[in-house]
Amino acid sequence: MKIKKICPVSVCCQLIVFFVLSASTLFAEAIHPLDPLDASEIESAVKILRAMPNFPKEVLFSTVQLNEPPKAEAWNYKAGTTFRREAFAIVMDRTRNKTFESLIDLRGKKIISWKEIADVQPLIFDREYEDLRRIVKADARWQAAMKKRGITEFDKVEVDGWAVGQVDPKFTGRLMRGLSYFKGVGDNYYGRPIEGVIAIVDLTRGVVVDLTDTGVVPVSEKSQDFSEAAIGKLREKPKPLIITQPDGASYTLRGNEVVWQKWHFRYTMH
Repeated sequence: MKIKKICPVSVCCQLIVFFVLSASTLFAEAIHPLDPLDASEIESAVKILRAMPNFPKEVLFSTVQLNEPPKAEAWNYKAGTTFRREAFAIVMDRTRNKTFESLIDLRGKKIISWKEIADVQPLIFDREYEDLRRIVKADARWQAAMKKRGITEFDKVEVDGWAVGQVDPKFTGRLMRGLSYFKGVGDNYYGRPIEGVIAIVDLTRGVVVDLTDTGVVPVSEKSQDFSEAAIGKLREKPKPLIITQPDGASYTLRGNEVVWQKWHFRYTMH
């Protein structure tokens, strides 16, 4: 029997294609109570919330996902029968730094609940990392710290957003810690940290509330890139993997349900 050889990169690509194709079921009409929300249902949930009186003007949606029905409803569901569709949302009011949770009835097009969750913060959003970079680089104290280290081209510095950790209780709000790295013309700036300079940023007010500078530590002059140009000849590539399923896959994929031997379960890709 002739066995086809497949390189590891090819295997990874095939796995990615598998999950991308599987994820296409996310955009099909739900046929089971545990099917994830599709794009139109997410849009509907957001529209229902935005129509609510006194809904905050400037918000970020941290989460809009299926609010799973009670387990008994899922177990007793019969194909073709109507089932509930509810969305669970986490909403951040950026102006007031408040976090809300909501349940939305998608079939009835109404809000089931809307409540503030005190003293919590939702996950950091992609745009907030960009906000942090802009806020830190505009701060006069940070600029002075860079100049003290001989760095005047601020576009060659990367400011990375990290969890704030433990800080003085006087600092409150939606806080992030900004760490600085010298990227120069390289790619891997993590290998060239600018030691001793730490900014604490209030993302709600858009200001650096504290900047620590513990003194100048020389920045590595050598690039920490991993390209062949940076480190020289690369190691030999590994030998090909051999993967074969002459009788096909052992599992069956039905929408978001995976059936394999005595198991059957449903998955969601967020």
